[in-house]
Amino acid sequence: MAESSSLQHSPNGYGTLTITPTLGSTKADDRYRRSQVSHAFLLKKEADVEEQRLASPSNAILRVQVAINASLAANVALAIVKIYAAFTSGSLAVLSSLVDSILDLTSQALFWYSDKRMHTPSVKYPAGRRRLEPIAVIISATLMGMAAIEVIQQSVEALVKGFKGHQRELDFSSFTMIVLLVAIVIKLLLWHICTKIASHSPSADALAQDHRNDVFSNSVAVAAAFAAHWHSNLWYLDSIGAIVISVYIAVSWLATGKEQRPTRSLLTRSVCWATSTTP
Repeated sequence: MAESSSLQHSPNGYGTLTITPTLGSTKADDRYRRSQVSHAFLLKKEADVEEQRLASPSNAILRVQVAINASLAANVALAIVKIYAAFTSGSLAVLSSLVDSILDLTSQALFWYSDKRMHTPSVKYPAGRRRLEPIAVIISATLMGMAAIEVIQQSVEALVKGFKGHQRELDFSSFTMIVLLVAIVIKLLLWHICTKIASHSPSADALAQDHRNDVFSNSVAVAAAFAAHWHSNLWYLDSIGAIVISVYIAVSWLATGKEQRPTRSLLTRSVCWATSTTP
C-alpha cells in the first residue's frame, strides 16, 4: 500500500502536510503528490503573508499613497495654469508641456485606481491584484507615446509653413515664464520625493519618471519659447523645442513600459496558484 499526501489547515492558517494511505498508487505517484501539495502549501503561506502585509500598510505604502496624492494635486494646478499659458503664448513648446501635464492627470487617475483596487481584498482574486499597477503604467506609456507623435506632427507642419514664410506669432509674457519656472521647482521636489520611494511601488517609479520628464520639458519649453519670442530670426526653435520634448517623453515612457512586461515566472506562479486552489 502506497501513501498519498494532503494539505490540512492549522490554527495559524498556513496548513500542515499529512500523509494518508491510498490503495493502488505507486511510489512515483506518492512523490508527485507530495511535490504538488508542498508547492501549494508554500504558495498559500506566501499569499497569507502578502495579505497580512496589505491589511496592515507599512510606512512605505503610506509614503507611496502620499506621493500619489501630492502629485495629483500638483498636476491639476499646473495643468490649469498651463492651459492659459499655452493659448496666450501660442508656443508649441509650451503646448507640448501642457499635453504632458494633461496626460499626467490621466496617468494619475490610472495609478490611483490601480492602487485602490490592489489594496482591496477580494475572494475573486485570491492571488491579489498586484499586476494592476504595471498595467496602469503600460496604458500611461501608450497614451504618452500617442500624444507625443501628435505634437511632433504639428511641430513639423509649423516648421514647413514657417520656412515658406508663414511663421507663428509668439507672445511669451512674464506670466508664462513664471508659470513654467514654478512648475520646474515643484516638479524637482516631487521627483526627489518619488525617487526615494520608487523601489516600493511601480507607480512611484513611474511618477518619478514622469516628474523628471516634466522638469526637462518645462526647461526646454522656457528656453525655446523665450529664444523664439525675443529673437525673431530664431522662430524655428519653438517648434524644434516641442519636437525635442515629445521625442524625449515618448522614448522615456517606452522604456518604462517595457520594464513592466510580465515575466515567465510571474505567469507560472499565477497558473500554479490557480491550479492548487481549484477544487
